[in-house]
Amino acid sequence: MGIMRVKIRWKMYLSKLHVKTFVLYTFLLLALATLYKLYNMQHNNPVTFYADNFEFFKVKSRKISYVERKRRYCNVYSLQHKSNWTVGHKSNNHGCRRVQPMPGSCDLADELFLSEPPASCYDEIIEFCKLKKDSGTGWVVTCNRNLTKNCMIGTIDPAKGSTTWEKTADIASEINSWITGSNRGMFGFCFIRCPVETEYSNMDDPIFKEQLLILPPDFNLEEQGKRSPTYNKINVNMILIDSVSRQHFYRSLKKSVAILENMKSADVFDFELVQAVRSRTFETLQTIFSGDVDPNVQPFGTQEIPPEPLKVGALFGKYKALGYRTLWLEDLCYLWEWGISKDLHFLNKSGSSEQTWARMWQKLVLNSIDSVGVTLAMCRVLAANNLEDHFHGPDSVCFNGRHQHEYLLDYLLLYQQVMEESQQPYLTFTMTNVGHEDTGRRIQTLDAALAKYLSSAASLPNTLTIVFSDHGNAYGQYIEMSEEARMELFHPFMFFLVPNTLSSKLGSDWLTSLGINTQRLVSFLDLHVSLHYLADPTYPISVQHNYKISHLGLFNPIDVNRTCNDIPRIMPNLCICRNFETPHRNNTKLNLFAYFAMGQLNNEIQRQFLLRSKLAKSTGQYSAREQGQVKTFQKCERLELQRVENLRSSYGENGSHILKMDLVVQKSEVFFVAVTIKESSGSQGGPRVSLEMYDRITPYSKFSPCADDVDLALCICDISKPVVSSNDQVPKIPDYASLKLIPDFQMQVTQLESDSMCLVLVTVKHAHGAVMCIANTCSDLGFNVAASIKAKDDIVYFTPTTTIVVLPGGMVVVGFIYNDRNSDWTSSLSFHSVVADSF
Repeated sequence: MGIMRVKIRWKMYLSKLHVKTFVLYTFLLLALATLYKLYNMQHNNPVTFYADNFEFFKVKSRKISYVERKRRYCNVYSLQHKSNWTVGHKSNNHGCRRVQPMPGSCDLADELFLSEPPASCYDEIIEFCKLKKDSGTGWVVTCNRNLTKNCMIGTIDPAKGSTTWEKTADIASEINSWITGSNRGMFGFCFIRCPVETEYSNMDDPIFKEQLLILPPDFNLEEQGKRSPTYNKINVNMILIDSVSRQHFYRSLKKSVAILENMKSADVFDFELVQAVRSRTFETLQTIFSGDVDPNVQPFGTQEIPPEPLKVGALFGKYKALGYRTLWLEDLCYLWEWGISKDLHFLNKSGSSEQTWARMWQKLVLNSIDSVGVTLAMCRVLAANNLEDHFHGPDSVCFNGRHQHEYLLDYLLLYQQVMEESQQPYLTFTMTNVGHEDTGRRIQTLDAALAKYLSSAASLPNTLTIVFSDHGNAYGQYIEMSEEARMELFHPFMFFLVPNTLSSKLGSDWLTSLGINTQRLVSFLDLHVSLHYLADPTYPISVQHNYKISHLGLFNPIDVNRTCNDIPRIMPNLCICRNFETPHRNNTKLNLFAYFAMGQLNNEIQRQFLLRSKLAKSTGQYSAREQGQVKTFQKCERLELQRVENLRSSYGENGSHILKMDLVVQKSEVFFVAVTIKESSGSQGGPRVSLEMYDRITPYSKFSPCADDVDLALCICDISKPVVSSNDQVPKIPDYASLKLIPDFQMQVTQLESDSMCLVLVTVKHAHGAVMCIANTCSDLGFNVAASIKAKDDIVYFTPTTTIVVLPGGMVVVGFIYNDRNSDWTSSLSFHSVVADSF
C-alpha cells in the first residue's frame, strides 16, 4: 500500500513540474560539476589553481607555462644509501622539516640546467712532463724528450711574486733537483712552455703551448720537526664550493653523489637542514673561522672592502700552535679585488704588484697560513682566459685543455698525501667559485674531478673532510622564475667524510651525534664550534645573542625543537623550515611597508652619493666651481615600485615582526628586502620600523658602465647612454604627482615653504597609513632639513631623529604611518629647512 502511494505522488509531481524548476536543477548540477573540476585542479596542482585565483600566487607568464605544462611535485634530495650512524634518526613533528619545493620547480630546473651538456675544454691536453711516485717514498718528474726541446720553465719569484722564465736543456733533471732540494721556492708547481708543431706554425714564428705542472708542496721538514709531535691529532680538510645549493648539488653532480652514496671506506654524514647565514660568502667564512656574526650589524656594500678583515687566524692559529701545517687554496688571482685579497685586506690598487705580494705574505703570517700553493698560479690561468675573475662567465675556465678546478684538487690531494707520508698534521681550506655564475650549469664541469677526489679523500686515514657550500646561486633565470630558487639560496649543503680508520678514534657517541644532527636544523656556527673543539676541548663559546649551541658543536645532539630564531641569520634571509614564515596574499596594507622599504633604498643611494662626494672634495677631486653642486639620482635612477611579490612574515626575537618581500622596480629589477617592526620602550613609545637589509636578486653587473659612484647593487641606469662626468649631469626631476602607483594607493604632493620653493612633501597614501618623503625639485640648491611626523594614537612607525640632507634632485623618507587597527588616521608635519652651503 505504501509503495503505491509513493508512485502516485511521483506521477502527480511530474505532472506539475515547471520549466524553471528544471533549469534550476540543471544549474545546480553544472555548478557541482564545476566545483568538482576545481577541486581536482586544486588537489592535483595547487600551484596552478592558486596562480589563477589569487594575485599573491601569480608569477611571470613564462614560469606559469612550466608549471602548467609539467604539473609534477618535486622532492627534497637526499642520499639513498645512508651511513649506519644516520639510519633511524628522523625529525619529529616538533623539529624542522624543509619547506616542500614548489610543484613544477624541478621541471624548470631540469629545463634550465640539464637540457644541454656542460661546456668542455676544447684544447688538446699537451703533457710535456708528468709527476710520478718513484720506487721509494719520493716523487719524480719524467718528460717527453721529443716535446721538450727549446722549452722554458716558469716559476714564481719568492721575492717579487712575478713569474720568471729559465731555459734549460734537461727540464726533468732541473725540476727533480728542485724536488729533492731543501730550499726550492717552487710553491708546489711550475709552468712549462714549449714550441709545438702545428699546421700553422713555422720556424720563424713558432707556436708555444704551456703546461701547469703540479709538484709536491715545498715545506721545511727540519722546521716542522721542531713543532709538537701531534700526528695523532685529527687532520681537517675543508672544501667550500661557492654558490651551490643542496638541491643544485644533487641535480648537478651526479657522479659525486654516486660516490658519496656507495662509499665503503668512510662514513658519510649528509646534513640535510643547513641554514645559510646570508647569501654571501664573507659572512659565512666569518662565522666559521671566528664565530663573529651579528644580525643587527649593517653589512658592507658588495663593492666595498669589509670593515674588518676575516679573522682566519682565530682558527688557523689554534691548529698551527698544535703543530699543524696550514694551507689556503682558491681559484682567484691574489692581485684582483676579490677573494683572499679582499678578505685579508692586503690589496692596494694604487700600489705595485710587488708591494701587494709583500703585504699578502704579511697577512698570511698574521693569520697563521703557511702556504697558498697553486693559488699563486691562478693569475696566469685567468689571464689566459682573458679574465680578471670568473663570477659571471664563461661557461668553462680551462688551461691546457683542463678545467681550472682540476689543478686545485690535484694539488690538494698531493699536498695531503705528502703530509700523510711525512706524518705531519694539517689543516686545509680550499674554495672554488666554479658555481658562482649566471647559468647554473658550469658547476657540472666540477663533477668528474670532485668525484675522483672524494674517492681518494675517503682513504686519507686520519682526516675529517668537510665539503660544503655557503649558499645557493643568487643569479640567473632560475632565481628570477622560481620561488623555490629563493629557498635554495638559503639552503646550502654540507657533508662530513669520516674514514673508517678515523671512526674508531671519534667513538660511537660522537658518530651517533653526527648521525642525529643530519636530521636537525644546523648552522655554520655549529661548524665553527666543532672545529674549535677538535683543537681545544676547553674552547669557550662566546657568541652573540645567546644562541643555543653546545660546546661540542655537532658532536653533541642538537635540540630537536631548534628554530631559525635560535641560530644567527643576517637579513634578508628565508628560513628553510616549514611553518616558520607565513605567506600573504596580495595584502595592500602590508604593501605600505614595501613603499617604506623602497624609500629607504633611495635614501641609501643619496647617502652613499653624498658620502663619496664629500670624500672626493676632501681629496681635491672636485674643483672650486663644483663645490656645493653635488647632485643625486643622476645616472643611477631613483627606484620606482612597480609591484610587490613573495610577501611573507615571521616573528623574531623579543616579539619583533619581520616582513620579507620582493620589490619589483623599473626595468623589472628585483630587490629582496626585510623590514623589522619592533615594540620600543621609552618616552616616545609605540612600535618602530626599519629596513634591516636588502639583496639585489637580478644581476646588476651589466649596469657598471653607466653607474654613479654608489654601490652597484643599488644602481639602475641607462646602459645605452654614453658615460659622462656625474657633475655635468643635471638631475631629472620627476613629476611626482603623475608617478604610477600600485593599486589602492594615492599620491599627494604639497608645496613646502623653503628658499626658492624647492621642497615638496610627497605622500604615498593608503587607507591604513602613508609614507612621507621630502623631495628637492631644484637642481642647484641643497637643504639641511629637520622634520618630524605626529599622528593620532601614536601610530607613527618612523620619523627621523636627526637633521637630514636633501641633495638637488634628491628625495628622503621623513615619516611612515601604519594603522593596522582601522583606517581612521590623521597626521601633521613639523619641519625646518636651511640652504646648505656645501655638502
